[in-house]
Amino acid sequence: MTTSEFQTHSIFKKIEQLLNRIDEKEVREKLEVDKIDFFRTACQFLIDRLKVTIPTLIPISELNAVSTEFENALIQINNFIGNKNAGHITNAVNNINSALVYIKNLPIPYSKGDLDFSKIVSQFQKTVEDKLIQTENQKIEIESKIENLKNDLEAKQTELNQLTTKISNKEKELETISSNFQTQFDTANANFTKLVSDDRTEFRKEIDADRKQIKDDTDGIIKDLERKLNDANKLVNVIGNVGVTGNYQIIANEHKITADNWRKIAIMFMCILSGLLIFSIWKIGDIDYDWHKAIIRIIASAILIYPATYASKESGKHRKLENLNRKLELELSSISPFIEILDEAKKQEIKAKLVEKYFGNNYIVTEDNVSNDNISVNMLETIVKLVTGIMKK
Repeated sequence: MTTSEFQTHSIFKKIEQLLNRIDEKEVREKLEVDKIDFFRTACQFLIDRLKVTIPTLIPISELNAVSTEFENALIQINNFIGNKNAGHITNAVNNINSALVYIKNLPIPYSKGDLDFSKIVSQFQKTVEDKLIQTENQKIEIESKIENLKNDLEAKQTELNQLTTKISNKEKELETISSNFQTQFDTANANFTKLVSDDRTEFRKEIDADRKQIKDDTDGIIKDLERKLNDANKLVNVIGNVGVTGNYQIIANEHKITADNWRKIAIMFMCILSGLLIFSIWKIGDIDYDWHKAIIRIIASAILIYPATYASKESGKHRKLENLNRKLELELSSISPFIEILDEAKKQEIKAKLVEKYFGNNYIVTEDNVSNDNISVNMLETIVKLVTGIMKK
């Protein structure tokens, strides 16, 4: 390799970085003294070899290999500082040993070098002294911490003894409370048991009395219901009779209304007839009285006798039917009260005879039509004779 390549090679920078790293306080506190001395001596040895080596005879690959090993050693030291794994220091030592193989093969002239072993020993002594001072300081610090921990431990022990005493006192108090509670519980339990037993006996007496009262009330209610059932049966019979006779009452009311209507019609025709007759014979003694008109009016008014007679006859027929249905209603509604006190067999016998009497028999309303017709004809003949006699005069 050329002189310029040698002067600008990265190996010099790697050596400087490694030396600066192992001189740091953090590394000196965590790294062992012999390891620090090993790394410093290796760096110084490489520097001295590079000072006396012949650059033009050095293969660049070997110098690159030395630079790589020193870089790997620096990385391992940094990893050790980070995680305190001793294996990293072992790897760093192996990297330096690998680099020493190449360093020993560097071409150097056979002349006295600048290696100062007394200086190296002095530096090693200084490193050992610094390490001892650091160790002493750590010892003092640890002893102080131990003393503080001892004082804290004594204080904690005192507190623990106090807590133990308090716990013991509390245990005694708990035993006393537990004993008192058990006594009170036994007393309360006995009182409660006695109270429950007394209440149960009293409740049993009250329940028995209430049961007897309920039984008596129930028997009375049953008897009253049976009595009311009999009354209801009698009432049902009466209601049944009312249901049976109700239709007769309705029919009788209908016949009454019809008879009243026909009677009103008959009265109306009779009033009209009477008015016409009075009008016909009014002023019969006057000179200008017209007999012919009067006779015609009397004959015309006589025609109203027929509708008046028919209306009267219909009114009488419906009045008889009304009276008949009233009689049937009265008889049927009066039967049950009269036979209610009789035996059941006697009542059934009477009811059978009543069925034969009232049901299946036709009631014929006789109408005296001939008599009514004779009345109408006789009335007409009388009117004609009266008119004829008047005309002869």
